[in-house]
Amino acid sequence: MNNIIMDVIQNAMSPYYLHAGENPSMVLVSPQINGHNYHSWSRTMKYVLVSKNKFKFLDGDIMVP
Repeated sequence: MNNIIMDVIQNAMSPYYLHAGENPSMVLVSPQINGHNYHSWSRTMKYVLVSKNKFKFLDGDIMVP
């Protein structure tokens, strides 16, 4: 990989950065969403994604390649 891509991947402030402790099976919000808790679940999920610098993937700030 070229140096620019490596800099983006290794920069903790980059939305593409993945911490070694993050993985796809990790539970971000508990309890799971159901028909009665959508508002609190979505607020908590947004908070988690913003804190991990990943919300930009959902709000359209980062365009699909």
